[in-house]
Amino acid sequence: MEHMFRSHDVHAEVNAITSMVAAGYKRMVAVVVAAERERFTPCGACMDWVFQFGGGECVVASQSAHRKPLVRYTAAQLMPYYPR
Repeated sequence: MEHMFRSHDVHAEVNAITSMVAAGYKRMVAVVVAAERERFTPCGACMDWVFQFGGGECVVASQSAHRKPLVRYTAAQLMPYYPR
C-alpha cells in the first residue's frame, strides 16, 4: 500500500531492490511489477534503481491482473535516452 502523500511513497520496486542488496546481492536480471491497471511500468525514480543494479539489459515485466500475461521490456527499451 502506498502512502497517501505521493512524495513519501516507498515503491515496491525500490523495496525489493534494497532488500536484494541488504541480502548481499548486487546485480539483478529482472524485476516484475504487478498492478491492476493496463500498460503499467515502473516510474522514472524506480527506473534509476533498475539501471543502477540491473543495467539497460535488465528485464522489466508487468502483469495487469491475475493470470494475465506478462508484458516484457528491457530497461533500455523503456528509457532509451537514459544516461549511461
